[in-house]
Amino acid sequence: MDDDDGENPLDAATQWCTCGSPHYAYETLEWLLAAFANAPTDEPRLQFLDWLEGREPGLFWIALYAIDRAGLIDHGVGVRAGFLTKEGEQVLEWLRR
Repeated sequence: MDDDDGENPLDAATQWCTCGSPHYAYETLEWLLAAFANAPTDEPRLQFLDWLEGREPGLFWIALYAIDRAGLIDHGVGVRAGFLTKEGEQVLEWLRR
């Protein structure tokens, strides 16, 4: 995403520096937030989270803790069963533009 795409809600939520290759991080974050936009028991969501956790369990949990800490999800009974906050919805909308 370029700065020309409008105000980036990630700035406040994540405080990422965006040097390097942020487009990879944006793409991964979009996948994660899209999964959390679905109900916690939604089968595609569960399959995606299972796949991601199986590939890189450490990175998976760091990512979930990070989006929870950034206020993008509310983890409810558990971070894996979380749902998007208003801020998470705004970030996902911005990422999809």
